[in-house]
Amino acid sequence: RPAEMTRALLTPGALMLAAFIAWTSLSASWSPGDNLDNVVKLVAGVPLYAAFAVYAGQAQGRTLNILRAGFVFAGLGAAVMLGFEMATGGALTAAHRDPGTPREVIWLSLGHGASTLVVCLPAFVALVWPGGATARLTAAAMTVMAAISAMFLGISANVLAAVCGAAAALFAWQAPRTTLRAVGWGGAGMIVFSPVMALGASMPEAMRSSLPLSWEMRLDIWRFTAGKILEAPLFGHGFDASRDIHDTLELRGLEFAAIPLHPHNIGLHVWLETGLVGVALIAIAIIACTERVVRSAQLTQRQAVAAAGCTAAVLGVGAVSYGMWQEWWLASVFMAVGGCLLVSRPGLRPAP
Repeated sequence: RPAEMTRALLTPGALMLAAFIAWTSLSASWSPGDNLDNVVKLVAGVPLYAAFAVYAGQAQGRTLNILRAGFVFAGLGAAVMLGFEMATGGALTAAHRDPGTPREVIWLSLGHGASTLVVCLPAFVALVWPGGATARLTAAAMTVMAAISAMFLGISANVLAAVCGAAAALFAWQAPRTTLRAVGWGGAGMIVFSPVMALGASMPEAMRSSLPLSWEMRLDIWRFTAGKILEAPLFGHGFDASRDIHDTLELRGLEFAAIPLHPHNIGLHVWLETGLVGVALIAIAIIACTERVVRSAQLTQRQAVAAAGCTAAVLGVGAVSYGMWQEWWLASVFMAVGGCLLVSRPGLRPAP
C-alpha cells in the first residue's frame, strides 16, 4: 500500500534518521580516509534494512502471519545453531575459515551471531508467548540459549545487553509507556553526553587494575576519543575517520591502538566522526521515534515490553562494543525493530 508506506516514511523520526544518514555521508568529504565503499554500504544498506521494519509494520492477514513465522523460525534457528557450534567447538564456522584459524577468532565470530539473538530476543519471546505451553517452552529455550551464548562466546557486551534487555522488559510489563520513554530518552542522552562521561570516568588505581584488561583498555580508549572529539566538536573528523587515527596507548606494559577501528561506544563514535550536528540529528531521531511509539493509541503492553527490551539490549551492546556503521549490526537493529512491530495484534488492549 504505497500511501501507507509513504506516511510511515514521512514521520519526524524517519526524516531525522534520513538527515543523519545524509550528514554522515557528507562528512566523508572531510574524512582523512578513502571510505567511499563504506559510504555506499551505509547509504544503500540502511534503507534496505529499514524496509523490513516498515514492511512488518504495514503487513496484514496472511503476509503478517508469514512474517511472524519467519521471524520466530529465524530466532529459533539461530539458537539451535549457536548451541550446536558451542557443543562442537565451532565446527561449521571453522569449516568456512582458513585452516589453523585461532579458536578465539571463531568464538568471536559466533559472538556476533549471539549479539543479534540477544537484541532480538525480547521480540521473539513477546511474539511466541501467547501460543500456549509449547510456545512458552520454545521461548524459554531460546532465552536460555541466548544467555549461555552471551556468557561463553567471548563478547562480554552481550551479557550487559541481556541484562539491560531483561530489566527493561520486566519494568515495561508494569509500566509500559513510562519505561519505553525512559529507555528512548536515556539512549539519546547516552549519545549526547558520552564525551562528558568518558572524560569523567575515573576511578582509584586499585579498582582499575582489578578490571579485566579489555575493560581497562576501554576506559583509556574512551578518554582518548573524548580528547579527539574536542579537536573537531562541531562537524567531527568525518565518516570512518576512526580507522585513520593511528595513535597508540600503553597499559600494563602492552601497547595497543588508541582507537581500534572504532571507539567501542556508539555515542563517542557519532561525536568523533559527525560532530555536534550528527549527534543532534540522531538524538532527535531517537526521541521522535520514541514519542511516536509511546503516544500511539495502538501500542499494546506486549509490544511495549518487546520494544523496551530490544532497545535497552541494543543500547547495552552499543555502549561498550561494536562500531556504529557495521552493516551486520545495523541490520540486526532494524531486524529487532521489525520484530517489535510484528508483535502488535489487532484486538489487544492498548498499553496503560
